[in-house]
Amino acid sequence: MFLSESISILLSDIKKMEGNKLQALKGQGFYLFDWQQDWKNKESALQVCNTYTHMYTYFAMCMYISVLFCCFFLKSRIKTSEMKSEKEQRLRVLFRILGTQYKETQKNQKENKQNKSETKEEKKDEENSIVKTARLHDEIVKTLCEDTEWSNYVLTFDNILKMVAIFLKVRTNTPIILMGETGCGKTSLIKCLGHAANVNLVSIDVHGGFDKDELRKVINDCSKKVSTDLDQELWLFLDEINTSPDIGWFKELICDHSLDGVKVSPQIKVIAACNPYRQRKVKASERTNTNDYLNKWVYRVFPMCETMKEYIWPFGQLNLLDEKKYIWAMTKQMKEKFESTSLAYKEIEQWETVIAESISKSQEFLRPTLANEAIISLRDASRCLKFFHWLMQHRHEGITVKGQPISWIERALNIALSLSYYFRLDEAQRKKYSQVMSSSKIPWFSDMVNEEITLLSESFQKPAQVAFHKILKENLFVLFFCIVTETPMILVGEPGTSKTLSLRIVLDTLSYHNINDFHQKLKTIISYFA
Repeated sequence: MFLSESISILLSDIKKMEGNKLQALKGQGFYLFDWQQDWKNKESALQVCNTYTHMYTYFAMCMYISVLFCCFFLKSRIKTSEMKSEKEQRLRVLFRILGTQYKETQKNQKENKQNKSETKEEKKDEENSIVKTARLHDEIVKTLCEDTEWSNYVLTFDNILKMVAIFLKVRTNTPIILMGETGCGKTSLIKCLGHAANVNLVSIDVHGGFDKDELRKVINDCSKKVSTDLDQELWLFLDEINTSPDIGWFKELICDHSLDGVKVSPQIKVIAACNPYRQRKVKASERTNTNDYLNKWVYRVFPMCETMKEYIWPFGQLNLLDEKKYIWAMTKQMKEKFESTSLAYKEIEQWETVIAESISKSQEFLRPTLANEAIISLRDASRCLKFFHWLMQHRHEGITVKGQPISWIERALNIALSLSYYFRLDEAQRKKYSQVMSSSKIPWFSDMVNEEITLLSESFQKPAQVAFHKILKENLFVLFFCIVTETPMILVGEPGTSKTLSLRIVLDTLSYHNINDFHQKLKTIISYFA
């Protein structure tokens, strides 16, 4: 079993347990996870009043309405007072579920044998496995709680259950293919699990040009890594496998654990992920390529082999409250990029709730609205905060729109939301989005965005006999901010929608001969940037 003798797991229905029994469990050192209380805490922290979203469950014993997840440590108990954070608390429980322990490499084992007589007393006190395992746990906690890459990763109970289920499949050599929308957290969860389990993880992004030769190279590289240490385990994560036309080769590797008929080392554990097969609704006015059979799917994916289908595991999507919690954490992380004594930090601290809720509202609105055209995920929220952070770095004065003063932080938020969400909508959808974001506020969101577009467009070089119409102004607005923030962008539109013209105007304005004039106009017209 993957569990050590120092831990046991109890899954029970908290409603059927008497209060004195719960207290007895706590007194014995059980760590109690109360799912319903956790959800209440989330709602309170995020200041939202929504009904509870139904949780996913993976074990037959978890079919109750509320679940209590208890872990009992017989040898080393973890006290709540010693935990630095809720995330650290859950990570340390996860370590014991996974049995994460320090493992000596073959090289270290040889060195220890050679130096055994020299430092016998020192090894007895400091280099024993218990001390090393504790140090290892501290290092992993520091990485997953403090590193920039992981500081905003929220370790929910749902994530913990998914990690345990995946870990069990890996330990039992059961093929696993995670199916979920892009941006739903598959890759992040696998990488976090790799850290928590202390295994060497190799992540490969598969794409349409990824063929059997690329796959052979990956397996050869992995085989070389594990050949130097027979006790080393390596996890190979293949993301979006059904975007490659060579799906049969992935079937052999994932289901048969072989390639070209040759068995792959048992030290290499393969985990795969794929995009869902979601049929796209084609509009009556839309022109489609009838010869492209992949055009009918939202994702460009190839059919899965029949053998692979039985190992597909629906990963699911982030529920509403978990997504809000992520956005809240991402907003806090963005705030911490400023000095705590700076004016920007203090302003963001006051607006923190508004920023997080505005992004959450945008996510909620666009997800059903663009269900047939695009996937809305936390990547959109991250992009929005990237624009906002850049704007707050260049903070300046507010403006007046329809007689109402608009502060710089509100301008920055409006611009960031427009770049990430608003411009992806058609006219009718924009009107509804503006209603959602404005509520009872005056001026409307769309009025404030249009004012920003007009102000910025006046700073660009105007070619002779070219009228700055609405579409051209929007193109210039989006291109400018994507260039200065180094954000990748694909400008899509019908012929004649000024795509090429807008790019030419931006490049001409930012050229060596005109850049100083552009800077001066920005200062005098809108006081945007120094």
